[in-house]
Amino acid sequence: MKKKYLPLFIVLFLFSCFQKKEIVENTIIEEVEVVETETVKKELKEKYQASRKKSNILLHTKLDVSFSWEKQLVFGEATIKLRPFFYPTNKLLLDAKNFDLHKVAIIKGKDTSDLKFNYDNFLINIDLDKKYTKDEEYTIFIDYTANPNENTGEGGRTVTDSKGLYFINPMGEGSGSHQEIWTQGETEYSSCWFPTIDAPNQRCTQEIFITVENKFITLSNGILYNTLLNADSTRTDHWVMEKAHAPYLFMLAVGEYEKIEDEWQGMDVSYYVHPEYVEVARQVFDKTPEMIEFFSTIFEVEYPWAKYSQIVVDEFVSGAMENTTATVFGDFMVENSFWYSAFDKEMIIAHELAHHWFGDYVTCESWANTVLNEGFATYSEYLWTEYEYGKDEAELIFSDKLSYCFSNRNDDVVNFHYHKKDDMFGYNSYQKGAWILHNLRNYVGDQAFFDAIKIYLKRFAYKSAEIHDLRLCFEEVTGEDLNWFFNQWYFGAGYPILEIKKEFDDSQNIATVTIKQLQNTKKMPIYTLPIDFAIHLENETVNKRIMLTEEEQIFTFDLSEKPLLIEIDPNRFLLCKRKEEKLTANEQKTVLDRSTGTWAKYDALIFFENYTNDDIKREALTSILDSDYWWFRQKAIFIYEEEDNETDKIFIEKLKTLQHKDPRKEVREAAEIFLSKV
Repeated sequence: MKKKYLPLFIVLFLFSCFQKKEIVENTIIEEVEVVETETVKKELKEKYQASRKKSNILLHTKLDVSFSWEKQLVFGEATIKLRPFFYPTNKLLLDAKNFDLHKVAIIKGKDTSDLKFNYDNFLINIDLDKKYTKDEEYTIFIDYTANPNENTGEGGRTVTDSKGLYFINPMGEGSGSHQEIWTQGETEYSSCWFPTIDAPNQRCTQEIFITVENKFITLSNGILYNTLLNADSTRTDHWVMEKAHAPYLFMLAVGEYEKIEDEWQGMDVSYYVHPEYVEVARQVFDKTPEMIEFFSTIFEVEYPWAKYSQIVVDEFVSGAMENTTATVFGDFMVENSFWYSAFDKEMIIAHELAHHWFGDYVTCESWANTVLNEGFATYSEYLWTEYEYGKDEAELIFSDKLSYCFSNRNDDVVNFHYHKKDDMFGYNSYQKGAWILHNLRNYVGDQAFFDAIKIYLKRFAYKSAEIHDLRLCFEEVTGEDLNWFFNQWYFGAGYPILEIKKEFDDSQNIATVTIKQLQNTKKMPIYTLPIDFAIHLENETVNKRIMLTEEEQIFTFDLSEKPLLIEIDPNRFLLCKRKEEKLTANEQKTVLDRSTGTWAKYDALIFFENYTNDDIKREALTSILDSDYWWFRQKAIFIYEEEDNETDKIFIEKLKTLQHKDPRKEVREAAEIFLSKV
């Protein structure tokens, strides 16, 4: 799921104009204590949010629904096949929020027998006709009317409402929103429009018969199996989902949409929008087949569902939602939006598609483990950007997410003490979850990282999982006990704050680096951190990885000469804040010449943008013109300033080459403009 219109969350893609981006590094960061009240502490200790107990499990759900637009009601018949999970039982609890129940019965062959039940507007407590064992299936029939507008909860940060099913402009009046019906089931809002066991650790196959006026198009999970024209000018569409998925991923949409057809390896890929947005939608969603191919390849699990549809609806209560095979997006995707650039929309498409592996195919066992869904989907935005635009672009864009990792620092990422389910859909599960995966990938290496993910996906295919399941997959591949990593990042709160001091003994050619962890260790751990060092000497760079395991550690390096620079975590993999001395101009030049870190080079360019003209600056900017990353070349041209009307001849010659031969139009144009003024 993608969050809705949160300015702090939005990453405006103006990375062809990176000049406006501000990243503060090598500055002193003061630690601000967050004081927890005794009431909060007590609540956290008392309330443990366990996974939903499985007394019965869903096997198949068949729904037959129609609607009253005027009264905004759902008329439904649900036929639900279940069985006891392990222990024999003669009871069944179903979630059903604000229903009028007309009949609750059990089906045996051709016979239907009424069952006794109690209902409190939230749960149907059903007395079964006998005690069933785990080897016995039974089928329940419920005739009901759902009143979604009676569900008046406030929702949460990500999903801002809790009706589950929404009538938009139900009478089709005015020139504003279109006449629509659509659903939004996460976290546990599907039970606002059909009875179910509304928990992420349940899953079942489904079929939905949707009866609407003939002018409307319908969309649901799976494939459109059949269509029946009725005598009263209505139509019944029969949608079938043959592979099991969680109830919160059930969806339907009704409206006067136009279907844009696409395909991937012969599979139906489609985009549903209102007619006036067809051409825009073709541009917005055009990379979808390529994304399906990419994720299928990198995860080594082929897209596991029968089709993939994407639909744009009006007044959506979230940003987007990854309903299995049928993702719903807000109308910002096709309208001009202040908050969302074309690139942002591309990332949202990638995010929701990735959920079809992480969330739909393998589902978090409980909302406490939401990071298994959202962390992977958010990190998949990085993976797609890395593939489509290159590692440098991905690194700079991904760096924007780091600041969000420093929010909610008193909450564990896997949090069994949340107040509301929707609380789990915040920075910890999204941005921090993605950064933890980035750290893990750096530590174990690419081959091990993707091998472990493949094992995880295949082992828990069409099942639910918790964070320990992911850990065990990584341990199986690497042969290493990784509890230290998972405990400090997933089951711990906060982040490390590192004070870094460097010294060099000229008499003995010994460099000393002292790293001290400054975070409040009463609330946060002493972190174990794999830290990469790049020691830049005159004619070589020595790379070392050292484990930081203590509150304060001193590392010494016996060198042949004084280093030009000792870079610590040059690729900025660490999720941390740093306190250290600012780099000198010569050291910043070394970063541009020698560093492997995209973000570090970005900081160096910003340094020289505000630096007094001298030979160091001119040499540094001339050198970076040879960078493989187009934006560095463009930026160097923008910030190069003439001094005494003299421009470095080597710089000019390089610009002449770039003007005609650079593969990027942006760089060619920048070079041409500069040269026209010389």
